[in-house]
Amino acid sequence: MKIFTALVFVLATVSAFAQQSINFGSPVPAAGTYSTSGVWNTSGGFVFELGVFNSGFTPTAGNVNEWAANWSVANQGGPTGTATWIDDGGDTGFTGSGRITVLSAPFTGNTQMYLWGYDSKAAGSRQWILLSNTAWLVSTDISAPVSSNFTVNGSTSAVLGGVSNAGATLQSALVNVSAVPEPATYAGLFGLAALGFCAVRRRRKA
Repeated sequence: MKIFTALVFVLATVSAFAQQSINFGSPVPAAGTYSTSGVWNTSGGFVFELGVFNSGFTPTAGNVNEWAANWSVANQGGPTGTATWIDDGGDTGFTGSGRITVLSAPFTGNTQMYLWGYDSKAAGSRQWILLSNTAWLVSTDISAPVSSNFTVNGSTSAVLGGVSNAGATLQSALVNVSAVPEPATYAGLFGLAALGFCAVRRRRKA
C-alpha cells in the first residue's frame, strides 16, 4: 500500500512539473495606438492572448473571420494566457503568462506561437494586431519544467498591424469581422431552402 501511495505521489509530482511555463509581454514602457492614432488604455479594454493556430491554418489579413475558429490559448492547467494593456501614467504595456502541459494538437513541438491583441472579437469594425517571432515556439520536450520568455522586441514581426524595430510601439489595424451563424441558424436556413425546393416542385407538377 505504501509503495502504491508513493508511486501515485511520484506520478502526480512528475505530471505537475511536466509543463512549459511562458511569460510574455511588451517593453515597459511601451506605446500602443489604434489605426486611427488613438491611444490604447485600460478603459479601451485592449487584450493580448498567447496561443497557436490549428495546423495547416495560416493567419492573414484576408482571413480574419476564420481566426477565432482556429485559435487556442495557452492556458492549460493554470494561467489564463491573457493580459490586459495597462496605462496608469507610469508603467505602460502588458505582461502575462501561459502554460502548456500536454504536447498534443494544436500544441505540438515547434509549433509557432503568436500574440493576438484585440479590442473585441465580436462582429463589427474591430482593432486587431497579431505578433509573432521565430523564437516563439512550443517546446519539443516538456517532461521536465521548461520556462520561456516571449518579449516583444526588435525581432518581433507583425502579421497584422505594426510594430517598431525596438518593439516599443505597437499599432493595431482595422478589421471588419463578420458574424458567424450558429449551427442552429444553419439548420434553419437548410430547412427554409428545403421547403422552398418542395414548393417549386409542387408548382411544376401542378
